[in-house]
Amino acid sequence: MNAFLLLRNITVENANAIAGQTWGFPAITHFLGFGHALQRKLAEQGQEEFKLQFSGCAVICHQLDVQSQQANAYSEHVFSLTRNPLTKEEKSPSFVEEGRARMKVSVLLTIEKLDIYEDDMERLEALILNLAQTQRLAGGLITHIQKARVVELNDGTNDQQEQVNFWMRTLLPGYLLVARPQLLREQSEHFDGQANPVFSAWLDNSTLQRNADKTIQAKNYPGWVRPIVTGYRAISPLYDPGEVAKSRDAETPVRFVEYAYTLGEWLSPHRINRLEQVLWHYDHEPGSDWYVCKNHYEQFLTE
Repeated sequence: MNAFLLLRNITVENANAIAGQTWGFPAITHFLGFGHALQRKLAEQGQEEFKLQFSGCAVICHQLDVQSQQANAYSEHVFSLTRNPLTKEEKSPSFVEEGRARMKVSVLLTIEKLDIYEDDMERLEALILNLAQTQRLAGGLITHIQKARVVELNDGTNDQQEQVNFWMRTLLPGYLLVARPQLLREQSEHFDGQANPVFSAWLDNSTLQRNADKTIQAKNYPGWVRPIVTGYRAISPLYDPGEVAKSRDAETPVRFVEYAYTLGEWLSPHRINRLEQVLWHYDHEPGSDWYVCKNHYEQFLTE
């Protein structure tokens, strides 16, 4: 990569707040899909210099308001649902429960081999802004994008780190999402007596316990850690195109999947000086049952 695209302060209404067994901030798969759709729209414009290739995605959350309510501090959250018009029989129509959220996020997409004249940069940024505003993000409606900015990265490790840290600090206040699977493995060791230690450790980060049976002890790691969805795992063979009835299209192979989970951590952007720390990428190998998004933040903790 030699540049990145920063879409700053994207305001989204009615974003999907449910991902598998988790709820709250949308799954990271939504944001990589948003970047992929934007890349395809740019390619359809017919201008060779504007055909960008996005190689990674980082997400910064500035504000999140899940449309839910709870009776007290320890009761379950209940989603605020729509009240639809009555049917001809004057009865309430059936509906599917939906979790929605209002959010303000910034999305950073790294660009491979950007080759464009300086005079065309403003045209490219204006085109990206117009195209991005026509898309949906996490199923929600984009109502405003403050700015689209394409930034070429400096040569040299030190200069690039200073540049990245500068742009990260401009994203305050906000938090970056990174993956922490190693924390899940370490915490699962404390649940060896359970039937499924990894699952018990994952649930331990999502429960609010009112009555403790033991003395309260702080977790053995700092940080704002939460369960997240990172992709899917196949639960069926790969079917040939058209073999599964009523599939979305008859030209693409189909297989059934279930959600894949891990732990994620929210970090302050001012702690970041390398883009590789916060980037998410698609990860799938031919023949594999896993279709996941990966982040390599933990590889930089030992440096």
